[in-house]
Amino acid sequence: MDLRQSLIQHEGWKNKVYTDTVGKQTIGVGFNLTDVGLYDNEISFILDNRIALATKDAETLTCYKGSPPIIQDVLVELVFNLGIVKLRQFNTFLNYIDAGLFLEAAADLEGTLWYRQVGNRGKDLCGVIRSAEDVSKTPDTQEPVA
Repeated sequence: MDLRQSLIQHEGWKNKVYTDTVGKQTIGVGFNLTDVGLYDNEISFILDNRIALATKDAETLTCYKGSPPIIQDVLVELVFNLGIVKLRQFNTFLNYIDAGLFLEAAADLEGTLWYRQVGNRGKDLCGVIRSAEDVSKTPDTQEPVA
């Protein structure tokens, strides 16, 4: 048996945090979160992976493809935070996005429990959504408003 397989056999493979035999919060294959935590490169790897997964899920929304890039980023962040199943329940919001009615979409999102729970994240994302209204109303012959 190689080293990797031996470590997996002896440490186990856990997808969720657990308490090990000496009371340390642990995840994965014996990764001690209590004393060591995660290294920056591990966090970066996980983040990049989760962004890719959230993007793939966001791309399944009918409003994604035709939306400005800043709205696509908001949709990805919402999938990242809520998951695609919960975001799909925001029917009115998604319909407003699909119609390019960004002011209405932001107002709808502000009326959700999610908005009340996430603090500045909600304010920031609704600000981005509102800014897309200006971009979407800019004539094609001019540069988009930043």
